[in-house]
Amino acid sequence: MTKFADAAKYLDKQMVEPLRQMIVGRKLFAKTVQLPKGSFSIDYDKITEMSAAEITMGLPAGEIQRDMIKVLTTNLKLPCIFKGYTIPRDTLDAFQKNGQPIDVEAMLSAMHVVAVAEDDLLFQGWAPNGTTYV
Repeated sequence: MTKFADAAKYLDKQMVEPLRQMIVGRKLFAKTVQLPKGSFSIDYDKITEMSAAEITMGLPAGEIQRDMIKVLTTNLKLPCIFKGYTIPRDTLDAFQKNGQPIDVEAMLSAMHVVAVAEDDLLFQGWAPNGTTYV
């Protein structure tokens, strides 16, 4: 049994993390909104621009066309990004009974693929219906 344990320790030291994409989305899109737990949408105000300006050779005499911005409240449903993974039953049992540590590589990999999906969402948008990007 100790030979297998020694081999496992040796192999663990030899494992090399895969080359991974750099995650930069949260650095570039730093604005965050704190939502209540269980909330998956947000209301925000969208301002519409005024109509085009006019150009003339002098100041207008009399009435001029006037305009005003419009503020529209919009509700945006937020996507959830997740990645499920499994922990072998015997590993979980060993952790619960003996406190044997669980290898965190699967968790780190899941975190990375979620971060990659988040970056893709921030930079490219997302097409929930397959065609129209949000």
